[in-house]
Order: sequence, then C-alpha cells, then structure tokens
Amino acid sequence: MDYENQFALVGEATDGIVAVGRFYRDPKHPDRAEVAFTIADALQGQGIGTSLLERLASKGITTFEADVLPANQEMLEVFVNSGFEMSQRVERGRRPRRSVAFAAVPA
Repeated sequence: MDYENQFALVGEATDGIVAVGRFYRDPKHPDRAEVAFTIADALQGQGIGTSLLERLASKGITTFEADVLPANQEMLEVFVNSGFEMSQRVERGRRPRRSVAFAAVPA
C-alpha cells in the first residue's frame, strides 16, 4: 500500500482484524478506483461497510468500481444506500457476478 494509489483501512476488535476496505486507483483516471471489502460474518449488516466506503471516498475518489457476487445482497445494499449514483451489469459465466460502478452525485 502506498496510501495514495493503493489504500486500505482495517477494523479491529479485541480478537483481531474484523474488516478491511481497500481501493486501487486507476492510473489513467486518478479519480476512479476499484474497491473491495471484507467484513467478518458476525459483524455484517452493522454499517461497517458503509463506514469504510465513506472513509475511502474521502481520499479523492469520485467513481468506484466493484465486482459483487449476485448472492451478496448486503454488499449491493451498501452501494445502493451510499449516496452515489450506481450502474450495474451482470456478467454470466462460470461464476456469475455483478459489476457495479458508482459515482459521486454532483452537488
């Protein structure tokens, strides 16, 4: 992680790391980045993903992209409720997934 183009935040509890949110900035479009989250099963649905996304967005990224498995409705809800404009496309194949792009809503 270089803290500018590759950045990660971790969430810790008494038993160790329980959440990670990270982005990888697009070198050709520095306001765009791929984003990914990992949150311990027992802590999902408690706003941790939303909080991580808000903090990552404060690093100058206006458009995020993510691949989400269709069964992961909770993560899709984080994106839907983020306040960003969202577009999706479903990719079919051996492991179907949704590619999600979401951008900051102009003020």
